[in-house]
Amino acid sequence: MDKLLLIFGGYVAGTSLTGAPLIVAVFMRHVARQYLRNTLFVLWFILVSIKMLTFVAMDVRIDWQLSVLLIPVAAIGHVIGLKLHDKIIANDQQFKKWIGSALLLISSFGLLKLFLS
Repeated sequence: MDKLLLIFGGYVAGTSLTGAPLIVAVFMRHVARQYLRNTLFVLWFILVSIKMLTFVAMDVRIDWQLSVLLIPVAAIGHVIGLKLHDKIIANDQQFKKWIGSALLLISSFGLLKLFLS
């Protein structure tokens, strides 16, 4: 099952860079929790680099100046994410309760809208 999830996650990531949930499902079983975020960040960086090289090879116009300007923003977001990740790991059960409640609430709104229309 892991291979299937990685193959499909890699395909989706290659087409739209949204295959992370499928890839994370596999990584969570094979990478220690405290290293998961950094490992996935490196994977994301590799996938984006491959995609950008493909754009260059296909002569897709890329605004390099804007791309370079966004690197510090990504780095700041990564550092903030690392700190948040440490807090989440320290209080795992509370985090799962909050996320579960939020997902239940959001899903309820979607179902309500579906039934009312």
